[in-house]
Amino acid sequence: MTEKITKIRFRDREADNIRDHISQMAGSYVYADPFPLSDEDIIEMTNHTIPMSIWKHIEKVVAFDKRMIHSRNSMTTRIDGFDASVAKLYICDGTSRVHFYESGSRKLEASSEFYKPVAKWVHEVLGRKTMVGEFKRHVSRVFYHCNTPGQVKTVYPALVELLPSRMHESLEKSTRATRWPGGLRKEQVEFTETSKKFDHMVLKLKMVSEAVKTRKQNRFRTEVQ
Repeated sequence: MTEKITKIRFRDREADNIRDHISQMAGSYVYADPFPLSDEDIIEMTNHTIPMSIWKHIEKVVAFDKRMIHSRNSMTTRIDGFDASVAKLYICDGTSRVHFYESGSRKLEASSEFYKPVAKWVHEVLGRKTMVGEFKRHVSRVFYHCNTPGQVKTVYPALVELLPSRMHESLEKSTRATRWPGGLRKEQVEFTETSKKFDHMVLKLKMVSEAVKTRKQNRFRTEVQ
């Protein structure tokens, strides 16, 4: 007697949960490479972006009483024309008054020793962010049109690696090809090419996900010890 294989389907909201999980993995991949500066260098770099007009106020206050400086921020810096946050300095003089100075220009100049490594990191992050945005839109369309893991395997085979393990055995035993979802049949060729374009993303997301798990486990072991 031949064992009947039951077609496996997504449970309630399971497709949405899988899509959201993949989206989180993709977000981690964008910032997978650590920032190229140490904490001390980051402080020094941001100091380079504070305009002299602000520094003059800071120096005067520090010379009088550095405890009067309530806060000074921000860590966001402009690179090659990208948006910058405003540099702010709040000074409390012991009364209800708060003196406020600001500057909208916090550009890290090319002459800074930190410019090259930071600019390289920023451009790589922006490149990954653009690619990940396209990938996430493609994955969203997959789960919008696919009702079963079999359909996911048909329209985007590599994505099966990111499906829950309970689905893998059933998909491996499946001998009959699943039809394309109705909403994607007219663009089957184009959609297939896009899926192939992002095949490498699945491997990269798995690698980053495993690396994050390892870091968390190592940190926990260190703290426990």
